Amino acid sequence: MWLGALLLMAGVARGQQEADDYHQLREVEVVSVKEGAAGTLQLASQTRITRNEMEARHIESLKQASLLVPGLYIPDYGSRLTSAIYIRGVGSRTGTSAVGLVVDDIPLGDKAAFDFNLHDIERIDVLRGPQGTLYGMGTMGGVVRVTTRNPFEQQGTTVKLGYATADRHRTASLTHRRRLTDALALAASGYLEGSSGYFTHDLTGEKVDAMSAAGVRLHVAWRASDAWRARLSANYDYSDEGAYPYYYEGSASGAEPYPDLVGKISNNHEHRYRRAMANVGLNVGRQADHWQMNIIAGYQYLIDRMLMDQDFLQSDIYTLEQRQHIHTFTGEVVAKSRNRERYEWLTGAYGKLGWLCTESPVAFYADGLRWLEGNINTMMPSIDRIPMLQMMGFTGMAVNFRGDRLAMDGTYRTPTRAAALYHQSTLHVADRWSLTAGLRLDYEHRAISYHSPADVAYGFAMPNANNPRMAIDLQQLESHILYDGRLSDEQLRVMPKLAVEYTLGSTGSIYASVQMGQRSGGYNVQMFSDLLQGALRVDMIEGVQTGVGQYMDYLAENNPVMPKYIPDPDAPGQMVYLPDFVRRVMAQNMPKFEVPAIEQIAYRPEYAWNWELGTHLTSSRLGVTFDAAVFYTRIYDQQISRFVPSGLGRMMVNAGKSESLGGEVTLAYRPDRHLALTGNYGYTHAKFVEFDMGDGQDYAGRHVPFMPEHTMNVDAAYSWYPRSIDRVKRITVGMNCSGTGRIYWTEDNTLTQPFYALLGARLGMQFEHLDLLVWGRNLTDADYDTFQFLSMGRRYEQHGKPLNIGIDLTIRF
Repeated sequence: MWLGALLLMAGVARGQQEADDYHQLREVEVVSVKEGAAGTLQLASQTRITRNEMEARHIESLKQASLLVPGLYIPDYGSRLTSAIYIRGVGSRTGTSAVGLVVDDIPLGDKAAFDFNLHDIERIDVLRGPQGTLYGMGTMGGVVRVTTRNPFEQQGTTVKLGYATADRHRTASLTHRRRLTDALALAASGYLEGSSGYFTHDLTGEKVDAMSAAGVRLHVAWRASDAWRARLSANYDYSDEGAYPYYYEGSASGAEPYPDLVGKISNNHEHRYRRAMANVGLNVGRQADHWQMNIIAGYQYLIDRMLMDQDFLQSDIYTLEQRQHIHTFTGEVVAKSRNRERYEWLTGAYGKLGWLCTESPVAFYADGLRWLEGNINTMMPSIDRIPMLQMMGFTGMAVNFRGDRLAMDGTYRTPTRAAALYHQSTLHVADRWSLTAGLRLDYEHRAISYHSPADVAYGFAMPNANNPRMAIDLQQLESHILYDGRLSDEQLRVMPKLAVEYTLGSTGSIYASVQMGQRSGGYNVQMFSDLLQGALRVDMIEGVQTGVGQYMDYLAENNPVMPKYIPDPDAPGQMVYLPDFVRRVMAQNMPKFEVPAIEQIAYRPEYAWNWELGTHLTSSRLGVTFDAAVFYTRIYDQQISRFVPSGLGRMMVNAGKSESLGGEVTLAYRPDRHLALTGNYGYTHAKFVEFDMGDGQDYAGRHVPFMPEHTMNVDAAYSWYPRSIDRVKRITVGMNCSGTGRIYWTEDNTLTQPFYALLGARLGMQFEHLDLLVWGRNLTDADYDTFQFLSMGRRYEQHGKPLNIGIDLTIRF
């Protein structure tokens, strides 16, 4: 029954583009090396967003582009650091990425690099479903492929200026392309960007999400001969932004401790994210009559710094500072057949070396230290349950931290190396049938070297009401903890692919496929703060017991009113040395904490199988393009984000299995050059099949969080070419509506964002050397959330962006 419903309403888009766009792409040779012969698209669910579409709809980032793709969701989680990509219920806010991002055939390995300005971009391709055979690890949900513009295209200089009202957003970019010779062309571009921010801190009155950014890109293309091609690309990008505009929405349970802060942004420590990154890529290609080969080398460097007030309130609990240095080298050799013949093939080898150094000091302040004290002291034994101590006059016991700050530092080096061999063959049977089979052997080795110390000064007190001279007050205790060592693991995986296609002549085709994808494992670096807290608790209790015993020895020798021996309650008729008795009582009654095992910071890879049935239909006579597909994905060893035992932070664990079923549909109607109607819809029903956190929580049957059930976008545009208006080549009026939801924010599905729709419009005017675009987003000023979460038993929200109107001016010389 559900399959029939999905066949009616679901599908997938490979993207639509005007015929002249496609031929232009072929002429300047920006076809990906992993596309089929003659530049055909992969036999997969795919959407293509062209440069014309991006310019017409004011798309400057992948987050904005995701609104045009069914089944794709790239939310705004508060900074460019947390740039998660979700496709068909597959993705993650933390940990390694489940969706790959490839720029000019070079993969970007870290989510921190995924959010960048799309100036001078030619097109974006989104391949949905696992792409492990051709793209390897980290593509379990799919691949987003970005292609920059070729220097041989559109010579000259382009200046683009933009302004938007809601956040006073300013942009300026400059691009220059020049064909130096028939064989050599150069493109250089740069941009500046700034924003005053959307959201205001309710106590300071200042904007909390202001940002500034800048970047440059260089692209050199060389046609040495008809057989040899080479492309060299380099870019640098810098951004500095206020981050994490989280509104406090009250206690998740129990009485409300901060009624005056509900519905407000009120953090008392800075939220900020700074990032600089550089990418360099070289692609050398050799073409023969029936085959071509590409050698691709890439280097990525990223350095960033994140500051976060982890309690998000005026309470002075704790903060996190995270600094990353990332170096990644990738190399790939790809060979494939060039022409669509009876047999087509593609084969390749891939290698990667990566180094990540993370520093993440956590600082606890006065309120946080009192909170840590409370956690320990609630476990302390009650004196009335220890009769002998009560008879001796002791009234209680408690630890206290000295000072008003506790630092937990950490430096973590995570080297990675990977290698892969892969092959894909396509056999065309008769005139209409094609069979594709692929296989990838993928190896990955990960390691972590950690150095994480914590030093704490604390005290312990046992007041004595009967004899104050017997009171125990130890205020010179210290604890020193160090996690220092190395862990490593490796993974060898075979990822197959099988697909069959039936061609419907010139009208399109129907295909069915099954393929596998995998997401890398990793290490919960953010867990070290929790490990240190656990180890400190153990060491502090041991220090208390030692200190109390030594102090009782001192009293026995120097306090004449304190007896040295008392009757032993556990051995009638015998006497026991009082300090030894106190040691025994303390050992029997003090809380028992376990030293956390370092091995728990590691989590395993997860993998998925995807079954898909789809079609691509087109009619040039009617001007109609229709794409549709249904899918079923099964995920194993699923990585699930959960709170660490202390509740301060999150960790990844392999705790479940899930399944995702649904589909997407895209319809485009372009009867002439005036009217363009497009629409797409994606449905994803993702739920847990198994869920075992090891703590008694079982959410089997609940929805997988963070991925919307429904995504949709409709767009209508009309263009005319007036002869009566001097120098105006084209005027375009368009309207669009995008919808998203329902989104579940927690595994228990108690926090949700209902379906919401955003209305947009645009007016574009094209002159001989100038383009003018006036655009609007969220014109109804809809109220929605892009993120909700729980922390320390409190609920927080990040609100969506309000109504915004902007103008773009493009000048070509």
